[in-house]
Amino acid sequence: MLKHEVKTRSELNRVSSSYCVYKTVLHHQNGSFVYYGKQSFNDAPDSRYIGSGRLLKEKLNEMGDTDLIEKTVLSVFDDEQDALDFEQQLILNARKCNENLLNICSGGAGGNRLDRVSESGITIRSAKISINQTGRKFSEASIEKMRQAKLGKKRSIEAREAISKGRLGMKIGPRSAETIEKMKAAQQKRRKLESELSK
Repeated sequence: MLKHEVKTRSELNRVSSSYCVYKTVLHHQNGSFVYYGKQSFNDAPDSRYIGSGRLLKEKLNEMGDTDLIEKTVLSVFDDEQDALDFEQQLILNARKCNENLLNICSGGAGGNRLDRVSESGITIRSAKISINQTGRKFSEASIEKMRQAKLGKKRSIEAREAISKGRLGMKIGPRSAETIEKMKAAQQKRRKLESELSK
C-alpha cells in the first residue's frame, strides 16, 4: 500500500465481535519501521487501517508518495484481553531485538489511551504534567544527546505541510521580550548550522 491508501482511524458501525493483532511496516529511506497494534472488527479486519500511534503518524507524514507500507494480521482472537496480551508480548520481544519500533507504550492498553478520556480528564492530565515539568532542567549530557539526534535532520515537504496544517488556528499567549529574543537567537543559530551543513 501507499500512504494515500491507508487509514490511521478505525471505523466501527457496531460493537465489535472479534479482535486481531497486526504488524505494520513502513519502508522509508532504506529503513523499515515497525508498529504492532490490536484492532477490533466485526466481519473482517480493515486492511487499510495501519494504526493510530503518534510515532506511526509522524513517520507516515515523513514518507514519500511511493514509499511502501505493509500490514500483516498475525493472529485473531475472540477475547480482547488475549489480543492485548499478545500485542504486548510482540512489542516487548521487538524491543529486545532492537527493531525500529514505532510503539511508544508496551501495549496491553488498547491503543491511543486519550481516545477514552473526556475533555475535562485531558485538561486535568495536562495540568499535572505541566506541574511536574515546571522547573525541570536537563543535564548538559542530555542536552548534547538531543542536539546530536536532531543535528542535520531535515523534515520532508509532506511532513512540513502536515505540521503547518496542524498548527493552523492555534492560539498562544503573549510572549515576553526576553522570550522573543531567545527564540530569535535560536532560529539564527539553527539557520547558521543548516547553512554550514549544506556546504
